[in-house]
Amino acid sequence: MDKPKNIISYKIRNIIFNFLRNRGYFVNESTGRTLLIEFFKRLKPVSIKEGLIRIGAQGDGGYLIPNCLDDIKACFSPGVAETADFENDLFNKYEIKSHLADFSVEKEPLVNENFSFTKKYIDIYQSDENIRLIDWIKSYEKNYLDNDYILQMDIENAEWRVLYDLQIEDIIRFRIMVIEFHGFATRLLQPVSFGLVDALFRKILDHFSVVHIHPNNCCPVSIKDDVKIPDTVEITFLRKDYINESDKEIIFPHPLDKKNVFEKDDIIMQEIWNLKS
Repeated sequence: MDKPKNIISYKIRNIIFNFLRNRGYFVNESTGRTLLIEFFKRLKPVSIKEGLIRIGAQGDGGYLIPNCLDDIKACFSPGVAETADFENDLFNKYEIKSHLADFSVEKEPLVNENFSFTKKYIDIYQSDENIRLIDWIKSYEKNYLDNDYILQMDIENAEWRVLYDLQIEDIIRFRIMVIEFHGFATRLLQPVSFGLVDALFRKILDHFSVVHIHPNNCCPVSIKDDVKIPDTVEITFLRKDYINESDKEIIFPHPLDKKNVFEKDDIIMQEIWNLKS
């Protein structure tokens, strides 16, 4: 937590916090503004010469990915629900097959020899209803270490532990990752979970760069001072050996961005990385 520049305010705040704690009230101190800005500076999207393309639906189920799909072997898509617009579009335009997994649906959303479906949740343990991501990958791609893949993951909060569970030698097999992070603001604003989120993103950003961030307008925005953080975000990563930087300015929203929920107001990503810490 940042210390206020006004020492009197700081002392008054501590007196109030101690008063409440002594009477059994829980006081949750939020993550400091400086830490949040430094975190987002590491997430600042990179502009690439290949540009971005939209794959999938014109609303929810569509994502922006880098236009560098040559020689990608397959897409792994945990959390497909009852639609597979992204995977269908990916095959129709680029002939990239997809492996889908979701326990919550009764049957596969696509019946096609170019798609597989596993009726299980992706998680960090094995059971009748769950399978680890790497075990799922190996079950379909025996020589996965020799190929590049796409990961498009929307698994309703399980993404955090699944990504923690994934080893570096496995995560770098994905050339492109499009991940929907749930509870993003909630986790960042709590000091304990902030440390875990920061560590996870440092792990990813050692090998990937962010090329796009899109807030999902299904959920609200949390505000810390002048920092506005959406609680659900779609982040597109590109492995660093494919980064070909451009000097073209990135604007938000991207011209290809679409609202996830049509009837709700859109959420424009604040360029937090440009704020002074």
